[in-house]
Amino acid sequence: MFSLLVGTVFACVLGMCEGGDVLGCTCTVKSTNLELGCKSDFIFKTQVISGIKNDSIGLYYDIKKPSYGNIYKFNFKADVSKANEEKIYTAAINSCGVRLTKGTYVLSGSVDYKRNKNMGIGECSSWVERLPISKESNILLNKFKQETVVCPV
Repeated sequence: MFSLLVGTVFACVLGMCEGGDVLGCTCTVKSTNLELGCKSDFIFKTQVISGIKNDSIGLYYDIKKPSYGNIYKFNFKADVSKANEEKIYTAAINSCGVRLTKGTYVLSGSVDYKRNKNMGIGECSSWVERLPISKESNILLNKFKQETVVCPV
């Protein structure tokens, strides 16, 4: 019994316990797109045009700058031009980073407003949906765009 318990604990340390995979990220609660969008600094539709890259700041994907019509939320409207809109940063996959392939996505996340104004996404904290999106997601995006969404308290 003891060896089974030790083996299970060791597997969890490696990230292979319930809800996770070998890479080690486990989101304790699966949030809805509404919750993720409400907690995010930005929501937009954009095209990912590269695989994952690395620079002095961290891991990122090259994206096409979202057009005005594809920006559904941006908390720092006065500084939207200062944000680096052609890169989206993420953590390493084993630290709950997001794995993307080239294609068009709805992405939400946070802006590191105090430090470098980079936009970031995370497995447990971002709305990440590849196009085509569901009808429900499209309705929700329009509510964010029109600022009629009702966020949970």
